[in-house]
Amino acid sequence: MSPLMQPPSGDPRREAQRCRHDETVRLLDLAAAEPCPRRRTELINDVVVLNREIALGVAHRYHRPGVEMEDLEQVALLGLTKAARRYRPGRGPSFSAYAFPTVAGEVKRYFRDSTWSVRPPRGLQEAVLAVRAAQSDLAQQLGHAPTSEQLAEVTELDAEVVNSALVAGESFSALSLDAPVHGADEGTIGETIADPCNEFDEIDTSAALRSTVRTLSERERLILSLRFDQEMTQEQIGARLGVSQMQVSRTLARVFACLRERLQDEGPGGQPPHEDGDRQLPVEPARRRTA
Repeated sequence: MSPLMQPPSGDPRREAQRCRHDETVRLLDLAAAEPCPRRRTELINDVVVLNREIALGVAHRYHRPGVEMEDLEQVALLGLTKAARRYRPGRGPSFSAYAFPTVAGEVKRYFRDSTWSVRPPRGLQEAVLAVRAAQSDLAQQLGHAPTSEQLAEVTELDAEVVNSALVAGESFSALSLDAPVHGADEGTIGETIADPCNEFDEIDTSAALRSTVRTLSERERLILSLRFDQEMTQEQIGARLGVSQMQVSRTLARVFACLRERLQDEGPGGQPPHEDGDRQLPVEPARRRTA
């Protein structure tokens, strides 16, 4: 039976892929034998246009919020162009098999170097890309978002690494502190962030605490010094003073309650310092035992 008498293929998509493959091989063969650089470039460009679906497919697979789709497509097409220039017909796999990892590598490199607002370690960056790709594939297969355990099984990563990758994946984009709070008529994001270190408040609190501590007895001040200056445990303090750990615990609880009450009553500033207030607290000798 002649080729014109053969029945049409039952799979139009497979037939289109075969035609694209044959035309790609023909163009690459012509480009390899073409002595004119300009004509060779034109043939390579034809190969890129013919196989642009490979690049666009990779770009859509790795696309995530915070990254412009057009930028990602341009990066993928650049990777496809590099693959077309480097490919040698008759050596190794088909062009599509060679081009796909080349395009994917170019896209991954773009994510690694250009898209992070807060750049994590490189190993975590690669884990983010692997988890992202697995998320897309599993979501299509399962019909719902995959769990961390399913992602860990597919990517062959530890569950802890997968969870870290999911968190790090939110670092592609960042909001300005001047951006308005979502759902609020007034106020910015920066205004909702508490200042973890207000030096002026610390100065007032330190001054009030210093003057209030001077009102304690010498024994209570000694226990505070051993506990917080020398970082001794309650058991060590008890052994030092010859009392039980429970007695030290009760003394500290009573001192804290007293300090809290006096600070609330007096406010910043407290009482005026005593003459010996700035001197170091005496350390009770080890041989002295207090009941």
